[in-house]
Amino acid sequence: MAPNSLYRNTARAESKEAREVARRAEADRENIKQRAKTAALLETLEKGKEYDGLAAEVRTMNS
Repeated sequence: MAPNSLYRNTARAESKEAREVARRAEADRENIKQRAKTAALLETLEKGKEYDGLAAEVRTMNS
């Protein structure tokens, strides 16, 4: 095999591997974003439950 061909094949394989690593990194970033959104929604829901509980207490106290 000619040296140039070997270098081209090696470069092509490295390029393919680099694209795959970049693709996985992007998927990981998207996963992290989604988890953060989910955590924020859960926190908001918990705060809403706390608010509902406090509102019920105030209504009871005002009755």
